[in-house]
Amino acid sequence: MKQVEEKIKKVLLRMGISPALKGYRYLAEGILIQKRNFEAGRSREPMMSVYTTLAEKYGDTPSKVERAMRTAIGKIFDSYDPQRDQFFKKMIHPHSGKVSNGTFICMMEERLLFKGGEG
Repeated sequence: MKQVEEKIKKVLLRMGISPALKGYRYLAEGILIQKRNFEAGRSREPMMSVYTTLAEKYGDTPSKVERAMRTAIGKIFDSYDPQRDQFFKKMIHPHSGKVSNGTFICMMEERLLFKGGEG
């Protein structure tokens, strides 16, 4: 699982999310939680459950976990990047210009499962 964790971190870094952000760690672990569920044949957990799990692990509140993830994802969308926009295509919310935490985590999980985490 360590190898998968490294792939996740590499992709998050490449997307412009700094490891200095709390949301970086929360996103990486949220992706791992959903990936483990998929591989075990379980459905994805609701995001509130992911927030609660991470909040309990790190002594935070679910709302702070959610906000930290949202802030980290927002860093990806701070500047125009046609490659990024192509990747997220129709998932970008028309009003905020960003993707939701749940959408981001699902897309990253699928990228790791079906494309090997590269590219």
